[in-house]
Amino acid sequence: MKTKILLSLLCLSSVALAYADEDNLPDLNQPQTEGRLAIFPTNQNVVWFAPMAFSSNLDCTPPSSSGERACFVRIYNRITDQEQAAMQHFVKAGQVVGGFRDVDSIVHSVNESFSDLNSQLQTGVPMLLKTLVMDNRNTYASIALRVNSPNYKSLSQAYEEDGLGKFVSEVHFSGEYTGDYIAIQETSILRRALENLASNPVSLTETKNALKNALKASSLSLNNYSVDEANTIAVSHLVKDYFTLGRQGRLYVRNDQLSSLPAVLVVLNETSSAVDAHCIATLELKKDATSTIKCGEDL
Repeated sequence: MKTKILLSLLCLSSVALAYADEDNLPDLNQPQTEGRLAIFPTNQNVVWFAPMAFSSNLDCTPPSSSGERACFVRIYNRITDQEQAAMQHFVKAGQVVGGFRDVDSIVHSVNESFSDLNSQLQTGVPMLLKTLVMDNRNTYASIALRVNSPNYKSLSQAYEEDGLGKFVSEVHFSGEYTGDYIAIQETSILRRALENLASNPVSLTETKNALKNALKASSLSLNNYSVDEANTIAVSHLVKDYFTLGRQGRLYVRNDQLSSLPAVLVVLNETSSAVDAHCIATLELKKDATSTIKCGEDL
């Protein structure tokens, strides 16, 4: 799976956001909730989150000569500074953050609706985007209606006290469960070690020691392994795939492998096949209310 994914265009300080290969799906092992966000920590390349951070506002125009007002219950999908900071705790060196949207290949569907609406809102005109796009300027969803002065007062009071109903957003997507996993996140140090060994072939023991030293100075992503265990497995993998045995017991670097060494080398990946998952965010249409979210595998 190597389609391109556009990562969420958020300004997350100290968090890398860019185009990235969809080389991993949201990890369902231990999804975390921070504020309104569901975050899927992983040891792989992309730390996914569900971009469903909803809040609302009741906005009405001044009354016309007849006393009518145009009112809008507006839904916003915006992330706070606190939520941005909380997300950074789950991002490791070399990882990027991805917020999936309706157009991404991992997303199956986005369903959104207003429910349990106040009697006045039931006559309004809803607008639903169903895109999961986060936007710091524009409205994500809304209900528009016209009200007279008495109804305006009751509408405002209900919004501040009991609420006007609910906004519900549900996304179905492909997730996975990360199993045994070992990856060398940055292979520049390893490349230099291999280039040195290519110029000066040595014995198996000396080769392993050189590789171990390179890995100790490199950044590893691990799941279900200690650093020492991962280093032992990675060294065996490198000796097997990147060297051939030559004269006098010396190991020679395979130039074809060295030239194609990737920036991130996945040594072991026993991740599950894709499974269907979902997140549901619910927002009470009430002053100062914020959305709550639940995520998990489809049962």
